[in-house]
Amino acid sequence: MTHRRPALHAIPLCVLLSHCAHTHPATSPGPTLPLARTPANVPLPSASVPRNTALATLPSEPPRAPESTALTVPEVSTHTLANGLALWTLSQSTLPIVHVRVIARGLGSAQDPTRFPGLARFAATTLRHGTTQHDARAFALALEQTGAQLDTSTTEDATTIALDTVPEHLEATLALVGEMLAHPVFSPAEVSLVRQQEIDRVTQSMADPHWLAGVTFARAIYGQAHGYGHADTNARVLRSVTQAQLVALHAERIRAGSLQVIVVGDVPTERAQSLVQRAFADIPAGSAPALTLPAVPVATRSRTVLLVDRPASQQSFVRVGRLGVARNDPQWSTLAVAGQVLGGSPSSRLFVDLRERRSLTYGAYARNESNAQPGVFYAEGSTRLEQTADFAQGLLEHCDRLATEPVPTEELALARSVVSNRLVTSLATAADIATQLAGLAEVQLAAPWLSEHRARVATTNAESLMQAAQSHIATQRAVMVVVGPARTLRVPLARFGTVRVVSP
Repeated sequence: MTHRRPALHAIPLCVLLSHCAHTHPATSPGPTLPLARTPANVPLPSASVPRNTALATLPSEPPRAPESTALTVPEVSTHTLANGLALWTLSQSTLPIVHVRVIARGLGSAQDPTRFPGLARFAATTLRHGTTQHDARAFALALEQTGAQLDTSTTEDATTIALDTVPEHLEATLALVGEMLAHPVFSPAEVSLVRQQEIDRVTQSMADPHWLAGVTFARAIYGQAHGYGHADTNARVLRSVTQAQLVALHAERIRAGSLQVIVVGDVPTERAQSLVQRAFADIPAGSAPALTLPAVPVATRSRTVLLVDRPASQQSFVRVGRLGVARNDPQWSTLAVAGQVLGGSPSSRLFVDLRERRSLTYGAYARNESNAQPGVFYAEGSTRLEQTADFAQGLLEHCDRLATEPVPTEELALARSVVSNRLVTSLATAADIATQLAGLAEVQLAAPWLSEHRARVATTNAESLMQAAQSHIATQRAVMVVVGPARTLRVPLARFGTVRVVSP
């Protein structure tokens, strides 16, 4: 699947807990944490499923919201180089290390041809597999001798190259990054190697319920024609990718005007600018073709229920969600707070009720995606097969309550504080700052957005949160994806809408 951004600003929720739930579902339960009482006199929306009588009144004493920590927004120096490349630098000498992030906005998966999903990721992965100056082995050895770390990831909006190195090797390692961007060769042998690695990755992913739900959910929300609708590729497409396609893609999309380089750490601004200018001088000027995406299909008037048939599953995975907003939309900050109330941490509603009180899951979480185009908002989790309908109903009820019941003052204050303070801690180190800035650059935002986001979080009130939930969280027109055995789950899930069984 397309890599998701790990930055906390991009996921203003409990990322670590969510990761643990997806990869280690047998994590032992933690202590029960209290949550604010939800008003009992406000009815659920008529469009929601019948309310489960097991959903008891929540405790009336929430954790007290801590004081918000002061946010220091990095003072980034910005430069535009002769070939049009954008450069952000921030000199910090706390530790003898430099963090470089190169964002190629022309190499996002949303720009892949409809018939070739995964092409951008394939090309990005192959960049380091040999250049006109170094074959694959020599390139790896040159990088290894510096002790640097080099990683490449691709999202819908961009490919990011992450380089971490010590100051004395910055010049050499930057030269290698510039070389792999300007002069890759895509040799047939290395293309075949990457092809097999990608086929193996996709084959293994087919056994992952979370991956299956993500691919199915994206296709249901966006449709096949939209670039966000193909969340990953498949073996058939990978076998058909040619060296000529990769060469053409590179020539079209790796252009200086669509690149952004971020340098944070123990290097003076002037030296960073000089080294980047030299290392990236061979990248052609101009910009990659602008991203043009079709309109997102209008959501149906009733809930969509998709059942991904996985006959051997011993448990089920459920995701419920809708189209959200783009990262640059002011309402994105409101949805970040809503996500925290719903499923952002152990004190959130899904965790307290569905895990601690009703023992329906080891963890249920919510996520507000960060994208340049409207992303998605969803709640999800795994459960035992016999409890699938009850767990799905719990997700629906809690989503719908956000759209119909004002969040109590104390609970809302706690959620605002968590989102706000998590942003502060996500800027704790130079590496964190580099990652945060890269996430902003991917969606064409800049450092001042951090302060703007925090201000919007601080002013989120019960009314604005409820309005955002009505548009982007309420489940009457939501998509529900369930992964599990169809013969066991089809009948129980029919209570939520017409069930359509789909293949993995």
